[in-house]
Amino acid sequence: MRASATGWVVLAACVCATAEAAQTWLRYRLSPCPQANVEIAYLPGIYERLSGTRPPELKTPPPNLSGKPFFGRVLGKRLVVLDRGRPNSSVYDLLWLDRNKDGRLSDDERFELKLAHQGYRGATVSLEFDGAILQIFTVLARVTSDMAFVQVLNAGYYSGDVAFGDKAYRVALVDRNANGLFNDATKDGVHGDLVLIDQNGDGRFDARRRESQDLFYVGKYVRVDGKFWRVVVAPDGAEIGVERAEPAMGRLQLDEKDVAIVIVGQEGRYCLSRETDGELFETPAGSYELESVFIRRETRDGRHWTLKSREGRKPFSVVENQTTKVNVGDPLVAVAMADRGGGAIRFNFDLLGEDGLSYQVLVDGSLGTAMPRLELKAKDGSWRKEHAFQYG
Repeated sequence: MRASATGWVVLAACVCATAEAAQTWLRYRLSPCPQANVEIAYLPGIYERLSGTRPPELKTPPPNLSGKPFFGRVLGKRLVVLDRGRPNSSVYDLLWLDRNKDGRLSDDERFELKLAHQGYRGATVSLEFDGAILQIFTVLARVTSDMAFVQVLNAGYYSGDVAFGDKAYRVALVDRNANGLFNDATKDGVHGDLVLIDQNGDGRFDARRRESQDLFYVGKYVRVDGKFWRVVVAPDGAEIGVERAEPAMGRLQLDEKDVAIVIVGQEGRYCLSRETDGELFETPAGSYELESVFIRRETRDGRHWTLKSREGRKPFSVVENQTTKVNVGDPLVAVAMADRGGGAIRFNFDLLGEDGLSYQVLVDGSLGTAMPRLELKAKDGSWRKEHAFQYG
């Protein structure tokens, strides 16, 4: 292992790739605070709820456990135990992590949790192999009156300059599901790890916006500079292989003129966008889910409207050498929903499109449209109340 003052770490690894794939070593870099001017301002993580039941795989528990510890699995199903350092205290400030997966928790797998923010306590945890640090995480824990859970956040990522044919692009790999591996592929509707490619050369990866052209998941292909490439990622993220691909292609037809959609499947993640009518989208044949939709329109008075999907997915298939029509957006159906609990009734409002996705309307980029009002009346007309829905 070799480290520099900038926080870069170079690690040896083995990657299985085809003989034709050009392989590139990447470097591990710790991510500073989100406000810093860095390549990636956002790294994903996962939440895991803990249980009071000791799992049978825990062969040797930590010594002197209090009367109410919590158990769970994080970082690739590694056992984790959350407990109180002092039996009479209500503060859960000790965490054990079975880093080597042997079911026995030793002193070097014990971490003291320091007060972080908003009731969380946290510690920095590393995964190692033969004394070399492979990956670093921030583990945050919180216990409330009715539950205990941990949040695992990536503290770093691998990045480097990678050649796609004759041109090099900055590439970053992120362990999206925080399980210690970087090569989890999209499968059965579950997104894979992140492959970020800085296609506009601005020195930053756009990893948060759903319509980002930088964002891909580990899958069969990525699209760079209008061409398709097969990317092979080493399990530890230290190496990446790239080779030109010629997948079987199909076409997508949408009726909307000014539209962008995001589709995700085992063939890859693609953001497809156009501003004029008539253009068909070409994409590798296979099974996908429609994940995001952005429909842009302009009113007669020059105001810009965007119909933006919020939740939901729609499965569809792209057939080789055929055109598949995908209906998005209009017509929208306004749906009011009621939920009873805690002695009260809560009403929610949603806009559902023909594609099964939930939508919101933005005017000039903001949630500025007037929200509908809810009217409640007794059957016999003895009383009547009116309420306005609120954003959020």
